[in-house]
Amino acid sequence: MAIIIVGLILVLIAILIPLSTGVMSDMALDAVDGKKIDMRKSLNRACSRILDLILLMFLIFIIALVASIIPVIGPTIVVTLFAPAPLLVIMNRSFGDALTESYRIIIDAWDVDRNFVIVIFLIHLFSKITTGSLGIIIDIITIPYSYILIALYLRRYLEIR
Repeated sequence: MAIIIVGLILVLIAILIPLSTGVMSDMALDAVDGKKIDMRKSLNRACSRILDLILLMFLIFIIALVASIIPVIGPTIVVTLFAPAPLLVIMNRSFGDALTESYRIIIDAWDVDRNFVIVIFLIHLFSKITTGSLGIIIDIITIPYSYILIALYLRRYLEIR
């Protein structure tokens, strides 16, 4: 019975994390575009892209797991490299194209606007090293900010190209 409950919890987590990531991505893109934020619309959009979001998050998790050979810093670098990927999936890229394009965007950003990459890295680093109540507060404040920052950079990056 315990195995079934644990299995159900893992399946729920495997769906809820990509779903919430998709919702935040859609809301950030709408905010940057000056559109009204509509939670129902963002949830519907994330649901329509859920398979790609699940596959994307799974691949990022596997890559971060491998990168954890270098504790904390390795996974943080991976998450930073692929930070734009969920927004790209919401913008109708496949999960594979989103990973490739996300990597390219962050590498290009390092040459053009290094501060953007450093801020995203630091947000994810603080998210990983803080625990307890402080960690929750930092995540609540910084994660939505990072999505908006990424959406702003993404719109500017795609406009230039």
